[in-house]
Amino acid sequence: MKQADLILKLKLLKSIQPDYNVLKTIEKDVYSRFETNESNFVLRRIKAFSSNVFLVFKTNPFASYGIAAALLIVVFLSVSTGFLPNEINKTLLYAKIATAPNQYVKASLALSYAQTKLDAANLKRNIHNQNGIKDISKSIALANIELSELKLMGDHGKYTSAQCKQLYRNYQTSLENLDHYITTSSLNREDKESMASLKTQISNYEKQAEQKLNLY
Repeated sequence: MKQADLILKLKLLKSIQPDYNVLKTIEKDVYSRFETNESNFVLRRIKAFSSNVFLVFKTNPFASYGIAAALLIVVFLSVSTGFLPNEINKTLLYAKIATAPNQYVKASLALSYAQTKLDAANLKRNIHNQNGIKDISKSIALANIELSELKLMGDHGKYTSAQCKQLYRNYQTSLENLDHYITTSSLNREDKESMASLKTQISNYEKQAEQKLNLY
């Protein structure tokens, strides 16, 4: 084709003005082809990555165990941070009590937890609010439940009668100290009303402890 003929044809082509709808259709077709190619590319990359990960797990089983353990730790920490520290401590305590080898250990764990709630710093912080009072009440209730299941005569090969009695005396002392702290604390009318049920609870537990010690 001669150069002059080519120039003429190009000028004729340039003079053509496509309809607006035709141009939009062409545009949509181009973009759809581009997006399809791009999505296929991403899908191929994902499949390639998955294959590589599976190959690593298959050839290195210890790596898969390590990653699984790491994921479990991450999940545990994520869940744990959603709880208050006090709730976490209680959850751990219940787990320890449930898996304890004998009743003496169970009672010791429950009493130790209650005693931490009854130290001077905790009492000063918790004695003037409803949640704190409930926390104290629940802690001594748990101790009372586990101690009430303890046989003061001992269990051969597990714990002695002397150990049980001493644990009960420690429990009695903790209750007496709590009662004394409440009685001598300067409380307003609202605090005294809140303490009424707690003092009744303490009094009942003291009687139960004394009766049990007198039996042996």
